[in-house]
Amino acid sequence: MNSHRLALWTTALALAGAMLAPPAIAASGDEVSVSNRRSCGLIESSSIYKFARVIAIRGVSCPTARRVAKAYDNRSRQLGSWRCGLAREQPRLFSCGAGAGRGDLRKRPRALEAIGTNSRGSSAEASRCGSVSYGGRAYVLFYKGIGCTSARRKVRYVHRVKRLRGWKCSSGSGFRTGGFCSRGTRSFGWHPGD
Repeated sequence: MNSHRLALWTTALALAGAMLAPPAIAASGDEVSVSNRRSCGLIESSSIYKFARVIAIRGVSCPTARRVAKAYDNRSRQLGSWRCGLAREQPRLFSCGAGAGRGDLRKRPRALEAIGTNSRGSSAEASRCGSVSYGGRAYVLFYKGIGCTSARRKVRYVHRVKRLRGWKCSSGSGFRTGGFCSRGTRSFGWHPGD
């Protein structure tokens, strides 16, 4: 992926990650609801990304989420009862959870995650329109300058065909785990909701 496409992709992820409390999406029992998620801002990251966007999933204040994330990102330190682990798919860097539970840290009573980005971008100009589903998985959908219905249709098309005539589209995963497309001032993107 060239640097221009990487820049578009990281900008899209910053836009998606900055959205406050995305709507709940229908998902399988394996996935984590996004109904209570909120962005707690950026921290500098020691990963391959310049920054990490800290997302409070549930049961944690933003100051605590940022403190736990900073400790783990910078020094691999786990604070108190919090347990953190590296994520399998980028741009998610790691997840942390506290309280009873086994398995996915994001399903614990208190949970957060950190998503890597190289941009300080904001989602002020992007709008959410719920979710889009393909391949048995739901994705949070956002758009700018086009209609929600059109954005949803284009996402499904890009997933099947891997390109969209007249649009610049990018994804680090061949659109299996999200992507971003732009054409002039119009854009749309999607990312996993779990």
